[in-house]
Amino acid sequence: MSAWLHSTVRPGSATERLPGGDSRAEAGGPARHPAVSEVLRLLPDRLSGGPIRLAELAKTVHLSESRLAHVFSAEIGLPFRPYLRWLRLQRAIELIAAGHSLTAVAHGAGFADSAHLTRVCRSMFGAPPSEFNGIRWVTELPLD
Repeated sequence: MSAWLHSTVRPGSATERLPGGDSRAEAGGPARHPAVSEVLRLLPDRLSGGPIRLAELAKTVHLSESRLAHVFSAEIGLPFRPYLRWLRLQRAIELIAAGHSLTAVAHGAGFADSAHLTRVCRSMFGAPPSEFNGIRWVTELPLD
């Protein structure tokens, strides 16, 4: 299995940093759009609650769905759906590392069932999540 890359921060966290360790404000870049910041803050708590719809998030942050999709993609560098899929996979990996069953992992990360989780893992990583048990997971990297 190929090497895993790990983000040093949680998406939407107050300590979110750009590559190289600078926060957006420290880097002198523009501040993140408040709607994108709010969506990033909301997403982790909504993962296990079933489908997450961009239209519902757009209403929550008082933007049209198309405007939120555009701003999100421009600022994050990924469209909403692939970003959400990656966020769900990160949560699944955390739950696997904690020793949960694949069914509990799938539901805890917001996948419909363990078969859905397996299809996404095979598609993204070329291996089912059942093969992840032997991996030593590093959940937090020190920020130097």
